[in-house]
Order: sequence, then structure tokens, then C-alpha cells
Amino acid sequence: APESSDSQPSPAVSPLFDPFQDELDEGVTARLDTKAACPICNKVFSSVHTMIRHKTSIHDRQVRYGCNICGRFFFRKDKLTSHMVYHQDFDTYVCCFCSVGCKSRMLMRQHLKRE
Repeated sequence: APESSDSQPSPAVSPLFDPFQDELDEGVTARLDTKAACPICNKVFSSVHTMIRHKTSIHDRQVRYGCNICGRFFFRKDKLTSHMVYHQDFDTYVCCFCSVGCKSRMLMRQHLKRE
């Protein structure tokens, strides 16, 4: 029977087989396994990214992120973001045992440990 115009020709190689997958896997593994040492204190980190974040936040202290509500400063943007939760007018986490409200997951965990 002739092939209909709607059907696609079957690929010569199965889409589940990729002859370059082994090389790709090796490259990803190599990048994930790449450790980096801080040039100032020689502390070793799991990646270049985490080493750079350490160096800029601990040693360089160039970038400062300020809270526009209380004026507190942070050397990392993610720390400012976490801090901003404390200025919310509502509690994000509510205890399922006693209905106490907490503004962060960390505070809720501390509350649950005490209970």
C-alpha cells in the first residue's frame, strides 16, 4: 500500500539511540565533578559557581543588597530575599497541630522541634 501524505518517513536511527550520548554524559559528569578552590582561603567548593559566590560574599564584599524597609544590608541577594519574608503582614506557614503561624519554613521547623 502506498504511504499516505500525512505520515512521516521512519527515521533511520531509533530516536532512543544517540551515538553521542556517552560523550555528552561524560561531559556533564566532568562538569558536575569539577571542584574549585577559593584563591584567597583555599576552601574547596563543589563547583566554580559556588566558589565565586563564596569569594564575592565573604572576601570581596563589594555588592551589598539593602532592605528598603529596615535598612539592613546583605552581601548576597538570596539572603535579602529570605529576609524580606520577615516584613510580610501575613504568616506563610501555619502549624497543622496548633495553628501557630510562622513567616518562614526555618521558623516553622524550629517551632515543630519545640512541640
